[in-house]
Amino acid sequence: MQQKDFYKILGVEENVTQDQIKSAYRQLAKKYHPDTHKNDKQAEERFKEISEAYAVLKDKEKRKKYDQLRKYGNHQQYNSQGFDFEDLSSMFGGRARTKRSTGGFGGAFEFEDLFSQFFSGRNNATDIRQKGNDLRATVHIPFETAARGGKHTVSLNFKKACPQCSGKGGFMSRSTFCSTCGGSGTINESKKVCINIPPASDSGKQIRLRGLGEPGMGGGERGSLIVTVQVLPHPVFERKGLDLYTTVNINVVQAVLGSKINVRTFDGKEVQLKIPQGSQNGKLFKLKKLGLEAKGQKGDFYVRLHVQIPSKLSGSSKKILEDFAREAGLAH
Repeated sequence: MQQKDFYKILGVEENVTQDQIKSAYRQLAKKYHPDTHKNDKQAEERFKEISEAYAVLKDKEKRKKYDQLRKYGNHQQYNSQGFDFEDLSSMFGGRARTKRSTGGFGGAFEFEDLFSQFFSGRNNATDIRQKGNDLRATVHIPFETAARGGKHTVSLNFKKACPQCSGKGGFMSRSTFCSTCGGSGTINESKKVCINIPPASDSGKQIRLRGLGEPGMGGGERGSLIVTVQVLPHPVFERKGLDLYTTVNINVVQAVLGSKINVRTFDGKEVQLKIPQGSQNGKLFKLKKLGLEAKGQKGDFYVRLHVQIPSKLSGSSKKILEDFAREAGLAH
């Protein structure tokens, strides 16, 4: 009995990539789909054969084992004198069987038995289930939601099976004459989705929502929606992990003589900050445990000084500064 060559069935070489296998399958499935060949048994069998080949080659592990089987089998039967069936059986977990042949072979190997067991008897296209592809989306969320966590609702477009062109066994049709989906087998559907944002989420964080991806084939489950978070900037605060940063303005006198100022935290509370004499522009103060909290850990709150220099001075103010500069030995 001759072993089926799944590569030849799909019209591809042995060393093709998984994407090339997928592309070849889609073209052939579209060409031989039962919806475009009504009552054509030959086309239906060809479609089943294509689907069977794809079900094996699209899966990396199944493809690896099939390649091993293909290598040893060489598309022919072997007798027990030229081939060790026990070795092949152990390679596939003891599931390979041999059958006695009346044609002179001492122990002809039955490939159909191996396929039936290895693939759980799923040789019919209508029995092949394929999980739907994952969808990806990027959502922009407010700084406060990313920091504190919470629910965020967005409107997204999803794909669902076209109601006008569903093929046998749950396969979506690739009919070119379908005016609803244009032959793609799916249509777009807009939905509002509520996303649960964990506390202290950063830009680039991905959240998986199961069952919101593309529909499966042959009754397979839907894929997932993978949401990538992008955090919108805040006018006052910045974030680095659980730590928060803000900048406060002080005048020259406060910087030179020192002062006490009130600073508002992210939680809306006010804390008093002591400014030492001679504080420089850009000086950073650390207020412990006043940052964000997540998973039992709490960040810090950093306050950066920005010393404002007056752009205009009255005559008397200018004279006072000049006297100060002479007394302090400052060039001006």
